Amino acid sequence: MNLNNKVIKAYTHTQARQIVQWFKSNGVDSSFFHDEGLLPNALGGSIHQYYGIINGRFEYWSKNQVDLYDAQIIELPKERVSEPLLNVIL
Repeated sequence: MNLNNKVIKAYTHTQARQIVQWFKSNGVDSSFFHDEGLLPNALGGSIHQYYGIINGRFEYWSKNQVDLYDAQIIELPKERVSEPLLNVIL
């Protein structure tokens, strides 16, 4: 999948961390995010709520930057989580 000019909005700090990990798992150099304490997100009130690659650079971006570069906003893919089997004794 070509991820250039694609971003994902982070609503929470936890989601921001998941987004960075998702890009990293897709081969993106995430060394920009060496300090996980600094992960801007919507809930935290930051204007830099979008994470992704614009013009070959992976980092966080503001909505103005996303619009300026006409980046596509995508959703964080949902991981398939298998439901645990419950043994029920009747």
